[in-house]
Amino acid sequence: MEYLYKLILCSFLVRNVGCLQCLNCHDVTSPDSCQGRLTCAAGQSCYQQSHRTSAGTVYDMGCRDTAVCALKETVIVGRSVEKRQQADCHKCCSVDFCNDNICSFGTVPERFLLFTDTINAAIYRMDMATQGYVKIISLNPTLANPVAVDYDNEHQHVYFTDVQAKLIMQTDIVGTGYTFIEKLSTSSVPDGMAIDAGARLLFYTDTGTNVISVVDLDSHRQTVIIDQGLDEPRGIVLDKTNRKMYWTDWGSVPKIEVANYDGSNRHMIITSGLRLPNAIALDATGQTIYWADAGTTQIEKANVDGSNRQTLYTNTSSHFYGLALSGQYLYYTDWNAHSIMRLSVAGGAATEFGKAAFGRLNDVYAVSAETSSTGSNACTNNHAGCQHICLPLGNNGRTCVCQEGYTLQSDGTSCSSGLSVRLAGANSTSRGRIEVSLDHGSTWGSVCDDRFDQSDANVICGMLGFSRSNAIPKNSSFFGPAETSYPILLDDIFCTGNEASILECSHSPLGLTDCDHNEDAGVICATEGQVYLSGSTSSNQGRIEIFLNGRWGTICDDNFGQTEANVVCGMLGFPRNGSVAKGSAYFGAGVQSESVHLDNVGCSGLETSVVNCAHSQVDTNNCGHREDVGVICPSLYPAQVRLTGGVTPTAGRVEISVDNGVTWGTICDDSFQTAEAGVVCSMLGYERQGAITTSRFGSGSSSMKILLDDVNCRGSETNIIDCQHSAVGVNNCGHSEDIGVSCLSTSMSDVQIHLANGSSSREGRVEISVDAGTTWGTVCDDGFGNTEAGVVCVMLGYERGSAITKSISYFGKGSTSQHILLDDVDCVGSEANILACRHSPIGVNDCGHSEDVGVSCLNANNFRVRLVSRSTSHEGRVEVSDDSGVTWGTVCDDGFGDTDAGVVCNMLGYSRTGAVAQGATVYGPGSSSSPILLDDVDCTSADTSIFFCRHNGIGVENCGHHEDVGVQCPSA
Repeated sequence: MEYLYKLILCSFLVRNVGCLQCLNCHDVTSPDSCQGRLTCAAGQSCYQQSHRTSAGTVYDMGCRDTAVCALKETVIVGRSVEKRQQADCHKCCSVDFCNDNICSFGTVPERFLLFTDTINAAIYRMDMATQGYVKIISLNPTLANPVAVDYDNEHQHVYFTDVQAKLIMQTDIVGTGYTFIEKLSTSSVPDGMAIDAGARLLFYTDTGTNVISVVDLDSHRQTVIIDQGLDEPRGIVLDKTNRKMYWTDWGSVPKIEVANYDGSNRHMIITSGLRLPNAIALDATGQTIYWADAGTTQIEKANVDGSNRQTLYTNTSSHFYGLALSGQYLYYTDWNAHSIMRLSVAGGAATEFGKAAFGRLNDVYAVSAETSSTGSNACTNNHAGCQHICLPLGNNGRTCVCQEGYTLQSDGTSCSSGLSVRLAGANSTSRGRIEVSLDHGSTWGSVCDDRFDQSDANVICGMLGFSRSNAIPKNSSFFGPAETSYPILLDDIFCTGNEASILECSHSPLGLTDCDHNEDAGVICATEGQVYLSGSTSSNQGRIEIFLNGRWGTICDDNFGQTEANVVCGMLGFPRNGSVAKGSAYFGAGVQSESVHLDNVGCSGLETSVVNCAHSQVDTNNCGHREDVGVICPSLYPAQVRLTGGVTPTAGRVEISVDNGVTWGTICDDSFQTAEAGVVCSMLGYERQGAITTSRFGSGSSSMKILLDDVNCRGSETNIIDCQHSAVGVNNCGHSEDIGVSCLSTSMSDVQIHLANGSSSREGRVEISVDAGTTWGTVCDDGFGNTEAGVVCVMLGYERGSAITKSISYFGKGSTSQHILLDDVDCVGSEANILACRHSPIGVNDCGHSEDVGVSCLNANNFRVRLVSRSTSHEGRVEVSDDSGVTWGTVCDDGFGDTDAGVVCNMLGYSRTGAVAQGATVYGPGSSSSPILLDDVDCTSADTSIFFCRHNGIGVENCGHHEDVGVQCPSA
């Protein structure tokens, strides 16, 4: 007989269905707030449907076709205008009564298959009589991976798992939307599922956490039945008469096992000859199990005690996954086929069943009259007294079990929990980091923020005695991370908001998490006059949000100054003095749907709440959200900083303490720039200006925490903790990103310089001290030219323009015990101190002592030049003297051009313009007894002496006199 449901209008329907008026709203936060009205067309009923958003649960209400809307037990419910207050009216309603049973879906096949398709992200139904199929529901292919499927005959509900979204979901046989039954942990892989509709129980295997769990389909309470001795549990099937469950395990020791619903009387049936036993089916009447093994590529059967084992079918090209039994046939899925396959229970050849029109098929479930049979159920009447979950057993027995986190009491029926909840990290009973205890407060742990939203926050606040609505969830350890010794006890929480305890919400197994304390969840409970700061990642700064008249809103910046900011900061547990008010929506504008609650606030500074200050009437203002005010509160613990890993006190890796120096940590370099470095240097007593950031001081100790990340300073702060930043201890960095800073000393008098290893006090290797002569180091020649040499000479009391750079340790290498203190020096030429030039952080370099730079500070008064010629005074061979004419030498023509000739002519009183360099063949070579004093001369048009031009150094050359250069100067 087919299930045939026809549209029936109840005989007592007294009004025309077309006159039905329904509430009509979309995305409202409460059904009771809906004010819209809609007159439905004939054949329609009212509906109400909820869905989750980032802001919480919202509702849609309106008209829908009666055949869809009146479906029993679905998420679609509704209330007509007249029946709005009727407490038991939660399905589609007519004007005068709840029409629970006036309609249904029409024709559904008597025998059909349900199966899941991963490639098409869909659930299909196939008529076993005609082999015709329909897609029940299509999921988002990029977000979904449906695997297990089962059916509730009594309520015509289809249940399926999604191993990618980590969900167990329910839809109806025609796919009218779907609802979440359980949100599982992020490590869950719900591969197998089986339903006992009569007992209202759903069992599932979890290959990710290696457990078998049960869900009460009425209360949605969940608990783990078996958590020991499982490796990779997958297929599961129920004997609904004897209340037993059979499952496969394809782990390191593949096996097939059986146990009672409560996990008792567990034993192994098949332990040999298995590799990947993915699927299992049961003939409860014949007490025979069937299984499909993707490793052995066989389908086999045996008695339920493991005896009389037989191979029914082998196909080495198959990857068996799902298996179902109906009558005399097995129906299976094969990842390498694109259709359902059918095999006789007696064996033989397998054949395609229906079209090969699908992607990768996973589970399959057969629905027929025999699948709805069930045995006696001791749990029928009021759950047999079980407070949480009643598990029926054979011979009309039962076992009471408790939701995870609860303990079954000595009476065998009631459950109790040692759960305690408190808020920490904010010195407040209504705001802070959530901490939970499962043993009446003996030990405590935190809650991970994965999936933690307003509905979950509402449950926490309700447990603490506050309102169950309008709670604000705070993620990413907003109130600071819990102690490292604390475990994370709860993860992947999913509440509807109506639960009495957080343990009643869906969540990962207790203590199972993929989080760290950077993800500790917090909450702000909505109490009249409560404030919190929004629009910033730092807990001590942000836009002020205040809860008044049952909703959150903002405060206008009119007249709001430091005194008012002090009061708000005091409310939040921060020091009152030193607060800063920030107007003009500095931290962003509030939500447009929010009110500007307060305006023209005026405080004396002594108030304990900003509500106690003078202000305009609540919700009366002449402001917009562009005037929302924010505050920056002083930190509870002014930070201390130090620099480590450098060779001087002014440079090093930044380490910070927020507990008065008891423990130290590092700072991540994300967004850390000159302004942030300046604040650090100022804290250490150095100048803000000239501070440089670097990552060259190495990584902090692995035992250290990274205490600050995403630091963003204005530059005027007196303490780095007062800059905007992520919550203390919250970061996404490793120690390879530890930031360092180089500060300029506040006193340039500490900088000393001398020249070493030269023939006179005017030349030598540059050695520098930044600690008033206590220690000395060298300077690398990278980028070091005559401009930089001029600054060194000025510091030594010599002329700036007479300085010559000597590279490549010309005056010898510094001592191996000496540090190279400066590198990449870049001066403009007017500096009076080498540290005033741009340079790498002190002590940071990529040089060796073979690159120690030297300087010659020549005496310009001793420089001479002349032209030696057989004809005129304005041309001839160039000869120079660096000792006032006592000795003379020539200049090599290597690289010597007209610009260099112009400098020579200028020294002799001629014009630079028109000067021409001449080769040695023009004016002849110099005397073999005279030295070649200059080589590789490279002048600019600004040089006033050939000695000030770049060159190899006096007397340093690789030329012969046949290369002596000459010059022809303009005669006038």
